[in-house]
Amino acid sequence: LEKMMRKFLLMALFAITSSLAFGQEIGAQIVYGTDLDQLGLGIKGRTMLEKQFRGAASFDYLFANYENWAWNINADVHYLSPQSSKFTLYPLAGVTFCHTRNSTRMGLNFGGGVDYSINKNMKLNFEPKFQLVGHYNQMVLSFGVLFKI
Repeated sequence: LEKMMRKFLLMALFAITSSLAFGQEIGAQIVYGTDLDQLGLGIKGRTMLEKQFRGAASFDYLFANYENWAWNINADVHYLSPQSSKFTLYPLAGVTFCHTRNSTRMGLNFGGGVDYSINKNMKLNFEPKFQLVGHYNQMVLSFGVLFKI
């Protein structure tokens, strides 16, 4: 299991790096994890995979105090459903690698999101998703801004 986690971590870091280097969008987000009741900060990169499919990679750090902190790396796929020229809705599914003070685990992401285009180079994003990671199941809410690169 530990070897598998290391491989996943390397794969997720590669996905984030690739998305940041060659992707179409990069941004920052504020996150809230319900299980640990914490706010945090994150970075996100996204790139189109097919006409209606987009890949997303993110790193989030949730902080509160010495006892309660966590970070996670996520790799998700979005199915895009444009509602207008400004709004796009999407369901998402993916994998997560979560690390807290006491444990390190892999899990699944399920949720959705909405993008609002401010202009052709900038979007606001809201994304609620469930992270299913054994004892660390939680809802993660994120709000961020993304820029076209």
